Amino acid sequence: MSQSASELLNAPRLRRLLQQHRDPLRRRLQREAQATDPLGDEIGRALGQAHAAVLDGLLAAMFPAALSVAGITAKGVALAGVGGYGRGAMALGSDLDARILTRDLEAAQAVAEALLYPLWDAGLDVGHQVVSSDDLLAGAREDLKTATALLDWRFIAGDRELSDELRDRALAGIFSTSELPRFLAQLEAEVERRHERFGGSVYMLEPDVKNGRGALRDLDVAWWAARARWHVVDFDTLVQFGVLVPRQVAAVEEARELLWRLRNILHGAVGRRSDRLSFDQQERSARMLGYYGPTNGASTDTLAVRESVERLMSDYYRAARTISRFRDTIVDRAVPMLKRRRPRLETIGEGLQLFDGQATLAHPELIEQDPATAFVLLRAAVDHRVPLRPHIRGVLVDACGDESWMDRLRRSDRAVALFVELVTDCAPTKLKRGSILRELHDIGLLLAMIPEFGPLVGRVHHDTYHVFTVDVHSVAAVDRVCEMARRDIVVDDSQAERWGGSMACRLAGGITRPRVLFFATLLHDVGKAIGRRDHTTRGAEMARGILKRLAFESGEIDEACSLIEHHLTMYHIATRRDLDDQATVEELAALVKGSEGLRNLYLLTLADLSTTSPTSMTSWKADLLDELFIAT
Repeated sequence: MSQSASELLNAPRLRRLLQQHRDPLRRRLQREAQATDPLGDEIGRALGQAHAAVLDGLLAAMFPAALSVAGITAKGVALAGVGGYGRGAMALGSDLDARILTRDLEAAQAVAEALLYPLWDAGLDVGHQVVSSDDLLAGAREDLKTATALLDWRFIAGDRELSDELRDRALAGIFSTSELPRFLAQLEAEVERRHERFGGSVYMLEPDVKNGRGALRDLDVAWWAARARWHVVDFDTLVQFGVLVPRQVAAVEEARELLWRLRNILHGAVGRRSDRLSFDQQERSARMLGYYGPTNGASTDTLAVRESVERLMSDYYRAARTISRFRDTIVDRAVPMLKRRRPRLETIGEGLQLFDGQATLAHPELIEQDPATAFVLLRAAVDHRVPLRPHIRGVLVDACGDESWMDRLRRSDRAVALFVELVTDCAPTKLKRGSILRELHDIGLLLAMIPEFGPLVGRVHHDTYHVFTVDVHSVAAVDRVCEMARRDIVVDDSQAERWGGSMACRLAGGITRPRVLFFATLLHDVGKAIGRRDHTTRGAEMARGILKRLAFESGEIDEACSLIEHHLTMYHIATRRDLDDQATVEELAALVKGSEGLRNLYLLTLADLSTTSPTSMTSWKADLLDELFIAT
């Protein structure tokens, strides 16, 4: 063995090189940044790319030396990166995942040993396989991990022709147009299983920044779908193909950058792979990324820390939401149109169609021409109990990113009327997000009609009592009223602690003017958009302008605003005052507007409390609220 090969494969030397590269990065990530010196792009994806580039240099130099030790030539043997390393960016604590591709498996085992033992001895976690092209392609048809490794495949050293041949065979074979639907179905099934394991929601209190919904793995899924369908090397190319518009790529790149920064901070904090953004790491990350500082106006250090974390997590949830939507868009658009049986097509008026049991438009440009068409389409989907066709849903999402289109939507009398009608409709639905209001919110139509709701998106209180973000809680509260009105809830004694008992369902089922209650419930926390203190009074003031814009009558506005201003009152009286004191009952009676006002406040209180967290409603609280309602 030559001296140069011995040096290149020397584990102590490799350890020193890795330390020289990693130690300054780890020190940077482990320090506490000051508000005047926050960490930025240098700890985001650029750090991951720099990390991968250093490993590229090491492996490209070591591989010929390993071939020399094994006594074979580079012809017929190639080294490639897969996983995050294959995609060209590795978080600081991630494993290096490599494949040795060969035509002679037995001979290549010696190459693997010569290459891998020094890396392991140097402290590098390396996942590897020695594989042939035929075995990889056969395995990829059944094993999703093998299939995605082929999409991530990146040549590092050795026989480039052999590596390129494998890539070309994969794209022409298992990712061909005829095979692609099967692969995408496998990909989506795995996404659903992963989301279920990691909480299923973008809005987890302590999210996993790699595996959660809207986290970095969802972006990998979008990449795999795009790579398999269009053979692209980056998302920018999809703009050239007409699959995306530039602002979609810009938005997802901004979201990706925040998640990369957070993941690297987490890895740097513990010196290994760690992807859960726990409460303590949220505080640390907020400081390091410049969210904490004297300019936030907080009166105490504890309050300043809490507010900085809330702002960080608000940005995180927005980023995760962007990535989740992006994944949906790419995977939906990646499904090829194959020759098949004639679709079931039914025209239902105003350019609307039912296409194989999905609502769509014969001419999507109708949405641009008349923004109210968006709500006409959703009204038809609800009435026919069908979901939206994925492509047309994507058109709606795109439209909700256009400020001028949203302005025209808000100015349309027909759009306003249909929006109010849909928000107050409790009909069961097959829309993608499970409820009408959740669908409106997920598409972006809720924010398009009520832009004041925007600051609530992703806004979370940094405590263990509030489990959900303000926007998710507000939407869930309206859905809870719907559930009570439909009597979808089991209301025996064992469920009383969650739903408030059968009396609530009976009262909700008798609502004759749902507009007041439903919009008061939707907007009850809108005052939190600009701060925490006295959000009830501020919310009532904000709601007045919103409801006037939505063409509510003055009496309805007064009733709804009164409910918003006093939405905490009934709970506070029930849990803090003596209910046997007649003065207590008279105080509540004086606040509400007759029996209908009392009923609405009672239902709003139950909906608010039961959707704050899974444990916030107890049978004791439900009994007190029932007692107060009956006494009043």
